[in-house]
Amino acid sequence: MEILYVSVILAFLLLLNLKSFARRPNPKLPPGPWKLPIIGSIHHLLGSQPHHSLRNLSIKHGPLMLLKLGEVNTLVASSPEAAREIMKTHDITFASRPISVSIKIASYGGKNLISAPYGDYWREVRKMCVLELLTVQSFQVIREEEVHNLIRSICSSNNTSSLVNLSQKLFMLNNNIITRAVVGNRCKDQSTFLFVLSQMIKLVGGFDLADLFPSSLLIGCISRMPSKMQRYHREVDRVMDDIIRDHQERKKAKLVEEDLLDVLLRIQEEGGLSSAPLTMDAIKAVVLNMFGAGTNTSSATLDWAMAELMRNPKVMKKAQAEVRESLGGKTKVTEKEIGDMNYLKLVIKETLRLHPPAPLLVPRESRERVEVLGYEIPDRGGSTSLEA
Repeated sequence: MEILYVSVILAFLLLLNLKSFARRPNPKLPPGPWKLPIIGSIHHLLGSQPHHSLRNLSIKHGPLMLLKLGEVNTLVASSPEAAREIMKTHDITFASRPISVSIKIASYGGKNLISAPYGDYWREVRKMCVLELLTVQSFQVIREEEVHNLIRSICSSNNTSSLVNLSQKLFMLNNNIITRAVVGNRCKDQSTFLFVLSQMIKLVGGFDLADLFPSSLLIGCISRMPSKMQRYHREVDRVMDDIIRDHQERKKAKLVEEDLLDVLLRIQEEGGLSSAPLTMDAIKAVVLNMFGAGTNTSSATLDWAMAELMRNPKVMKKAQAEVRESLGGKTKVTEKEIGDMNYLKLVIKETLRLHPPAPLLVPRESRERVEVLGYEIPDRGGSTSLEA
């Protein structure tokens, strides 16, 4: 009798739970393409240009899509309205970044400006970069000197009738500016450092199954990307140690010509950040952040600008006429004259529109449940990609 009584109660409770579950409204998730077992939506992005695949999917499913990439939910925003909702209206909710295995290694455990989780440390590092590091005008002399050296190099090649690899020269121009601004003229292993750093950037922007199946220990064990990243990171760390040691020795000898690394070391000596000390790993992470963000993007944009000008001779002729008129016969270009070249600015803007250096912005991560364009986005629901 007691068993029957307990069974009736359990059946009644089970019925109530099923009824309440049935009444519970399903969250209105963003639309997305059909999925396969295990891999989810990965097959929709196969090809050399995933951002083109995302564009085609957004035309069919709308400006806000939810993809299932392996185990990871990925929200894709591809319209100004969707981007505004995520980056402005709900910017605090989407302030953090998902950290992959390779990014965690490259950023010294998420200590740089991009990978640091939202909080006191991120706010102070950002404030430090804005107030102390990103004073663009302070490096105007460096930029003008390097541009003058580039023009002189091209003119000397013209006198000898030799071929000019403009892509290589633009790449070296950008690298020289970044190197001088960040660590000065004291980078002994600059070529090795920049090569290894470029390999790290490729790995960070590459595809790794371990990031899409984070719960799989087997995939994590067989993935070769972490070991490659560790090897490159050790080499970069060795060069960074030499550069920092050289800066400290020159400061003791009072041979100080302050660059970005000197600024960071000075802040460290003054007590670091109010929320936490500015460690050597944090300094290295910020320095590598500067190199990673500025090494390839600017030179790639200049490459495309020259290619588009060669394809459009009338535009090139008009741009050349404006440059000659602004210089007024002078041979050395300064940033003051460049500021007056309105047509050249339009050429650069159109180049960025046609060939964005980063068609997919750095992904974000939702910190809490939020509604975007009428759809419910779960907390920790994976990464959010913004398509430029």
